[in-house]
Amino acid sequence: MMFRIMDRVVESNKLNKAQSSIVAHTLFMAFSLILIIFIMSTMKNIKEDYQDFVGGVEIKEVCQRISAAIERIYDEPDYYSQTNETMCTVDLALPETIADTNYFVDFNGSDIYVRTMENPLLNYTCPTGYNLTFLGSTTGGMTRITRTDYSNGSTTITLSKI
Repeated sequence: MMFRIMDRVVESNKLNKAQSSIVAHTLFMAFSLILIIFIMSTMKNIKEDYQDFVGGVEIKEVCQRISAAIERIYDEPDYYSQTNETMCTVDLALPETIADTNYFVDFNGSDIYVRTMENPLLNYTCPTGYNLTFLGSTTGGMTRITRTDYSNGSTTITLSKI
């Protein structure tokens, strides 16, 4: 009789150990999932902060490079051409993306307007300071800026993707 009681105690202990092992594994998996979710959300927040900072710097740089190229090709004419004439072109190698997102450059009056098309949504406007006709747009990459003088005395600056 005593052996039967001992056998039941041993079987009961084995069952408790098996249940304890399953509970421990379940808790381990739950805590692992929580840790992975926490790490992923933290990394996403860090990436967004980085994109905002770097995107702000890059968007200003693109705007300033285009503005500097316009200043380089435009000078007040000493004479006016009798025909419509392309006076100068400049090819720029602009970045393909800003902060890992596509962007768009065009003119708003006499200002250069640069904006991203995806998150993070960034935009920047820099003035050219010239009272000219500005046409065209680009999405980055190789870009051509062209100055054309017309016989009526007007000047056009055109921005185009090559």
